[in-house]
Amino acid sequence: MPARVYKYRYDNDYSRLNLRTGTVWMASPESYNDPYDSWLNLSVDILKILLEARLVDQFAAAAKLTGTISEREIEKAKKSIRPLRRIVDYIQLSKPPDAILYWSQKAESYSAELLKYAEATALQLAKFRKLAKVCSFSEANDSLLMWSHYANHHRGFCIEYELDSLGASDFFRKNLYPVLYSKDFYDLRPFMEGLTGGSRQEFKLMLPLLAMLHKFEGWGYEKEWRLVSETEVIEADRNRPAPLPSKVFLGARFDPSIGKDLLAICRQKTIPIAQMQLVSDKFALSSQDLPD
Repeated sequence: MPARVYKYRYDNDYSRLNLRTGTVWMASPESYNDPYDSWLNLSVDILKILLEARLVDQFAAAAKLTGTISEREIEKAKKSIRPLRRIVDYIQLSKPPDAILYWSQKAESYSAELLKYAEATALQLAKFRKLAKVCSFSEANDSLLMWSHYANHHRGFCIEYELDSLGASDFFRKNLYPVLYSKDFYDLRPFMEGLTGGSRQEFKLMLPLLAMLHKFEGWGYEKEWRLVSETEVIEADRNRPAPLPSKVFLGARFDPSIGKDLLAICRQKTIPIAQMQLVSDKFALSSQDLPD
């Protein structure tokens, strides 16, 4: 975990309100500028296959196939795209017609129920983006791109939050996670395998959280950390208490005459202020502390 994180802001009524009240805005990932943010790409078909594979042993035992078909054939059924149907194919080699019809109908019934369960699970996971609330921060306060994109073309400000001074149980520190960057979607198969496990203890509820921390590698320049909270029911986006900022950095184009209210809030709260400056001999920013 970095010693401190930064929040880039436009200088407007909303950002000043957050600074004045010691809060940050927690929003659903659906409202973020990346349409793939917190994307949960769960395949209903794959989940159904995994669920069927978990029933193969019980289904084969109930059909009294033990000793009739080999372990190798059982494993092949588990790895097929229609595991229960594959077991019925083996039944056709060793059972009378009435038994074949019975177990065939059983397999189709189980398969239909598992499909419903898989579809319901996919819908529930799709709601996860609405249940979660996120606030984004950066490891860096001197990113030319971040100042341009999130601080009104260097006319806004950037808030510094010191993490080392926060206790391990502090909400802000405990729920702050690093973003992982990749060219591929987050792989939900381990989550699905846990979901379909024989024991509910195998189910890892935190795995969808990893999807929220998994972003396209093109966003890597942001060096993002995320404050994440979850609710049991869908709630409106809202403010959440945050630590007292350790410093506020003004953009290189910050206009003191326009931003006098912001400066007044910082001085009222005794928050140190620094001014970002363009470096004269390279593409970079530096900062200079301003007098109290």
